[in-house]
Formats: sequence, C-alpha cells, structure tokens
Amino acid sequence: VRNHHPVPLDDGDAHKFSVTTDNGAEVSLSVADLKKNYSKTTVTATMQCSGNRRGHMNQYGKTSGTAWGSGAASTAEWAGVPLRVVVADLLFKDKSAPLTAAKALGAKHVIFEAKDDMQASVPVEKALSELGDCMLAYEMNGQPIPRDHGGPLRAIVPGYAGVRNVKWVQRVKLSSDEAEGAWQRGMNYKAMPSHWRTKQDLQGVDFSALPSIHELPVQCAFSSPAPGDALPIDEDSVEVKGWALGSAGRSIHRVEVSADGGETWVEADLEEGLDQPYGRAWAWTTWSAEVPVGEGPVELVARAHDLGGGAMPRTPADVWNIRGLNNNSWPVARLERSN
Repeated sequence: VRNHHPVPLDDGDAHKFSVTTDNGAEVSLSVADLKKNYSKTTVTATMQCSGNRRGHMNQYGKTSGTAWGSGAASTAEWAGVPLRVVVADLLFKDKSAPLTAAKALGAKHVIFEAKDDMQASVPVEKALSELGDCMLAYEMNGQPIPRDHGGPLRAIVPGYAGVRNVKWVQRVKLSSDEAEGAWQRGMNYKAMPSHWRTKQDLQGVDFSALPSIHELPVQCAFSSPAPGDALPIDEDSVEVKGWALGSAGRSIHRVEVSADGGETWVEADLEEGLDQPYGRAWAWTTWSAEVPVGEGPVELVARAHDLGGGAMPRTPADVWNIRGLNNNSWPVARLERSN
C-alpha cells in the first residue's frame, strides 16, 4: 500500500464530498447519501504504480524513486457508483449525456481532491464516458474500503496509473485545467526522454508542459518462481506462473516464456481474466507454462501481447528514464540449481 501523506482518519458513511465546476456550482453529499440514492455497481481492476519494476532499470542508470520490483500492482473488485451517474444527477438537467454537457461547459479534465490535500486529474473523456468505468468507490472486495486503501471514498480510474485513483476523495471538479501540484504538474509522473540522465539535464525544464502519465503500457510479470527459488539439479523443465495486463483496457491474447534468451518460446496457458468485456479488460490475466530448460543455472524471460499489438521491449535500457516509469521490458526470473 502506497500513500503520499499520513493516512487521514476514517469518518465512514458520514464522510462528505462535493461535486463542482469551474463556474462555481457545487453540490455536497455524504457517502451515506451515495449508498442511499444510487444503485451500486462493481468493476474489477488491476491498480499499478507507474513506477512498478523501477528497480530493474537501475542496472542501466540510477533512477529517482522507490526501487520497486514487480509487486507494485494488485487487483480488487471495487463497488460504488459510476462517476458519470453522480455528475449527471447533481450538475446537469439532461442526465443522459454528462460528457457532452461537461464539454459544453468547457471542461477538459476531472480533478479529484483528497482529504490529505493531494490532488490529481484525468481527461474528461475518460472520467465521464460509459466505457471508461470510472467510479466513486466505497467497497473493496465486498467490504468497506480500508483506510490505507483510500476509504471511505476512493476514485477508481481503471487502466490508469495508480496515482490517478485518488484516495479519500472530498471534492470532484470539472475543470478546463489539469490539477495543481507535484503529482500532476511536477516531474513525478511525467513522460521524459531517455537522454535526460542527470539533475543537470533537468535544469530549466518546464515539467508542467510535459504530458502526464495516464494509461500504462502492456505489462507482464512472474509470480513463480520467486527470487531465491532453486531448481533441483536433475529437473529438465520448470513450471512458471505470472500475470499480464494489456494497455488501455485491451485484452491479453498471448504470453510467451523463453529459457534461452528469446531464441525459442513456449506459449503459456491463459487462465483467469479471459472473460472480460472487449475494450474493458481492466484486470490482469493470469498464465502458466511448463518450460524445458538446459543444464546449469536457468534464466527465464517472458513477454505478453495485447489486442492492440502492444510489444514489450527486450531490456530496461530500451525504456529507461530518470524517474524509472513505465518499465515494461521482458521480466527476468533466475534459478540456481540445488542438489
């Protein structure tokens, strides 16, 4: 669980939040009102930090931030109310087309402001589209959202970087501008070129002019074998497992594993996650494979393909950046031999 500030106290169903616009119209309600006045829906989504697998980049150049392995991701079923439903009901006479109405007001972004003073925003097209599946959530896996995970009210923005899924929401604003602050306009979550390698290279850069990271690239990771595992010396194959996640809601259609540096590949069996709606595959797909191996230590690599044809680069060097964001190179699992 990752938080930018200390975790606020949880006031449960009494927690109040407001919905507003640049024009000043503002309506407040509580989580209890949200539960009482609107039908509950669910969405299952994998939430991933854009710095997931940052640590794997450090062998090619020091990055700035927590040196995550592949564990800065998790999947949950979220329950609450679609954001577009709440916005349409509270702000617009025509309840049927909140995105059209918001654009008519000049809104380009939806800003989520948190109780801990953090804020982030997403494009209005994502926030208010029926296919975006954005939600004001109050349950996680069938229970009230724990404080550490953003309870009692969290914005869920499936397919977007974890930072856009703002915790402890107390204000939702339709705006012509992006959110203020380091998490939206500073360098923390910005797409930067690989040749910016030192602090000197960043001198004079207007980070607010750089695009903010929203959607994440196709990703793949091993869940087994784990670091430190060993393979008996007489074994000539190894069972591997993992997960893969497509970009922008695209389904995973193939995962491959290699034990010879990518010379030959074994196609993995795709398991949970295959039944997600087209274009709305927000949760990971799990996979497994039995891979033949040679003698001595074993090094496995994997790659995933989504329906958009998204490719994974071979090494972290191909996607390196000073913030260590969006590393979706082939994951590596190494196994020593044991007697």
